[in-house]
Amino acid sequence: MQINLLKILPCALCIWFLCGHSAKAQVADSLSSRRLEELEVVSNAVVSASDASVPVQSMSSDDIERLGLVNAADAVKRMSGAQVQDYGGIGGLKTVSLRGLGANHTAVGYDGVAVSEANSGQVDIGRFGLDNVEMLSLVVGQADDIFMPARFYASAGMLNITTKRPSDTSTMVKAQGGSFGFAGLSARRERVFGRGWSYSAFLNAQRADGDYPFELVNGSVATKEKRKDSDVESLNAELNLYGDFGSRGNVAAKVYYYKSERGLPGAVNLYKKNNSERLWNDDFFVQAKYKLPVTERLLVQALAKYNYSFSRYVEENRNYAGGSQTDKNTQHDYYASLGAHYTIAKSISVALTSDVTHSALRNNFIDGNEPQRLNSQTVLAAQYKSTLFTATASLLATYMKDSFKDKSKAAENKRLSPALSFSWQPLPSFPLRLRASFKDGFRVPTFADLYYLRMGNTGLKPERASQYNVGITCSTAVGSAGYISLSVDGYYNKVKDKIVALPTMYVWRMQNYGRVRMKGVDVNLSAEVALPADISLLLDATYSYRHTVDYTNPESKNYGHQIPYAPRNTGNFSLTLNNRWVNISCLFTVVGKRYMLPQNIVENEIPSYVEHSVSANREFGLGRGIRLRVQGELLNVADRNYDIIRYYPMPGRSWRISACLTF
Repeated sequence: MQINLLKILPCALCIWFLCGHSAKAQVADSLSSRRLEELEVVSNAVVSASDASVPVQSMSSDDIERLGLVNAADAVKRMSGAQVQDYGGIGGLKTVSLRGLGANHTAVGYDGVAVSEANSGQVDIGRFGLDNVEMLSLVVGQADDIFMPARFYASAGMLNITTKRPSDTSTMVKAQGGSFGFAGLSARRERVFGRGWSYSAFLNAQRADGDYPFELVNGSVATKEKRKDSDVESLNAELNLYGDFGSRGNVAAKVYYYKSERGLPGAVNLYKKNNSERLWNDDFFVQAKYKLPVTERLLVQALAKYNYSFSRYVEENRNYAGGSQTDKNTQHDYYASLGAHYTIAKSISVALTSDVTHSALRNNFIDGNEPQRLNSQTVLAAQYKSTLFTATASLLATYMKDSFKDKSKAAENKRLSPALSFSWQPLPSFPLRLRASFKDGFRVPTFADLYYLRMGNTGLKPERASQYNVGITCSTAVGSAGYISLSVDGYYNKVKDKIVALPTMYVWRMQNYGRVRMKGVDVNLSAEVALPADISLLLDATYSYRHTVDYTNPESKNYGHQIPYAPRNTGNFSLTLNNRWVNISCLFTVVGKRYMLPQNIVENEIPSYVEHSVSANREFGLGRGIRLRVQGELLNVADRNYDIIRYYPMPGRSWRISACLTF
């Protein structure tokens, strides 16, 4: 696939004209006198981190712009308790694990509907750009919102991406450029029409060579090398429709398409510096959500989604017949959810939701058995919520069964998973809250874990996880325009038969750990101080301590050792100066040492690192409602050479610039 950014411009213009008025007509309308129709403004509720009974972190579109973030992976790296596995920077896949539980325990929601990934179970969050995102939130444990699809109850935590909903008729065009051949172009057109109806169209194209320099160390000798096979080209298109039927409910529908081609940057060592692997992805889904207020107390919600996913993986190697190996995988997912929420009294509510998912995998493997999976999940949840106290309880019933083309027998998996949480403010006059939560988790091995050629292991057992969390939160105003917010959470997780993927790029090696224990502390601090001359200072800081240890066999060499790629200490610190001239942000990321293999010896150690980035931006008003926002960023200022995954070097010093025009 070759994506030429210049060829995207006609597509963007087509979307613009298909979506309604031209810019010229908008200016003409703005200068004429006309009667405005009544408009219902609907916005997404902002998750309150201080009032929540489980740890919640969120970033608004303003936060994303202030920090100069490009994709969801960049944002999640700034959150405590979350670990992003990044396989080589620009072209590498990016997955997120919460508190050492693994990426398969993290659900990813896109506008309230789960992103389907029965194949590997690990969603590549690097594919989600942020130009069309209104809010990004990360929840550890069970969210306080009891009226959500049952699939979200089945995960240890959730990353929810909420896209921008039209509030007016406008157009946005953004161009980006940067080091290592990075270039991007995005366009967004939104329009409000009729009474309570609106739609938006979004288009984004990106490419990068990814040929960044790095240092290869061999004992006391260091050589300068250049990263190869880290190129990426991607195209993402999205169309949204929102409708309000008044007393007959409201609907939100989405059509999404993503296409990419990338080189898979392999491990770098003295004997192999380049890789001969490539990956093509085609992802398409259509989803719709309908909410109907039956009575003042009863609300019904229905979801439906179809997802198509295709991947083609090619590895050139003389050991294969014909000199290469090609894997093709096609997955179809059909998903439906039906739920009801009933308010019993002012402070008491219950919800019952049932989800059904059918997934089918087809591939070109010799003697491939074409697995299919039926997954049924039903949850009953109840909540008591007052000003000072919140308590939530839920019980999830999971049934899962695989079937095969040859009608061979497959195991059934059943599980009841309870969850309980509460948040309490002891003193009405002081905004200090105590919280505690428990959640039982259950993860069945994915298609890739079980059935993939060269990587699957049909002997894998399902994971069983238990999560415990206790914490305190405090949020209060400082002066007339400032605030300070602090949360401290301690946790303890137990996992039996943990499924671990030893990292390569595309071909995973799967195994069970018998018993893993995780304990740690997450700290989040944010503050804003108003200064004279319309200047404000914003501070955000996070710190995580994680002790993730294998307790399977007391006789083994790695008993009581930290599991691979789990740093004990991580932290982020950002400072932003907002003013009338140029807004400046500084960001520091600190990651402690890790180990590449289960045995914690010096030979397996991955050194700690500190990364520092700086960004500056300014917005200009050009008249007649036209705004121009210009931003520049310098990443990894100290040009630090480091790995997140051993032998997968990350980029050194680099830069990015962007210009965004809104009218």
